[in-house]
Amino acid sequence: MKSKIIGTILVISAVTIFMNLLEDFEELYFSPGAKIKTTVERDLIKRLERSDTIKINEIHHIKLNSHLEEALSFLKSYPPSLPTYKSGNIWLEIEYLDLMDPEQPGFIIQTSIFDLKTKNKIDEFAETYHLKDFDQKFETEFKKQSKNSKDPDKNKKAD
Repeated sequence: MKSKIIGTILVISAVTIFMNLLEDFEELYFSPGAKIKTTVERDLIKRLERSDTIKINEIHHIKLNSHLEEALSFLKSYPPSLPTYKSGNIWLEIEYLDLMDPEQPGFIIQTSIFDLKTKNKIDEFAETYHLKDFDQKFETEFKKQSKNSKDPDKNKKAD
């Protein structure tokens, strides 16, 4: 009888520990890029599911956009994995905008939803993300790149 009780307590403890670790699984095992991708995907899906006018199964295609070449490259490396349908009647434009705050650098993901036939914008929304929420090393690297891109003398090539 005692062994059954001890076994039950151990199983419950193990499940509790596993459930707590599962929440931090993404934090522990994924790269900052993968964390950003899954976070952005999750937020986009939640936002689309809450919409009264747009259904997630109406997406025909997704266009990625950014005024920064590095950001566009990043978006293409970690694109949101949303389902698209040939019969869809809307398309999404997902735009990366940098947030050059020296204290809390980050980015904004602006999503615009367009009618496929008329090309009219139906809706738009944005989410702000701070790099500190993803990875300290990633934030430090971003700050270095931001400083270099702001200092024109560092970006000039020697002739």
